[in-house]
Amino acid sequence: MMGGGSSFMSIDEWNPWGTFKEGYNNSIEVKSLDLSNFIANLSSSNISCKMDIEGAEFQTLEKMIKDGSIKKIKNIWIEFHENFFSNPEPYKKRKHKILEELANNNISYSEWH
Repeated sequence: MMGGGSSFMSIDEWNPWGTFKEGYNNSIEVKSLDLSNFIANLSSSNISCKMDIEGAEFQTLEKMIKDGSIKKIKNIWIEFHENFFSNPEPYKKRKHKILEELANNNISYSEWH
C-alpha cells in the first residue's frame, strides 16, 4: 500500500490523488472525537494546535468558531486542502472566512503545504 490517510469527505467531491482514488473504496470505521467539545472541556485557554485533517479542517474550524471553542486556541498551524476538492472555489472562500475569524479572535496562525 502506498501512503494512507483518512477523511469523512464525500468521495464525489474529494479528489486528492487522482489515480489513488480507487483506494478509497476500502473503508474502515474508527472511533473519533469532537475536537470542539474536547477543547471546550480543557481547563486551559492557552492552547496550541496543529491541524492536518485532510479536508475536514473546514467543518471542524467552522464549528469551533460557531460554538466559541476556537477562543481557547492561541496558536494554530493548519494545512488547508482546498485544492484537493473537485471544485476548490467554495473551499477557498471558506478558508478566507476562517482565516478572518482567526485574526478577529487574535489567534496566531500559520499555514503550510
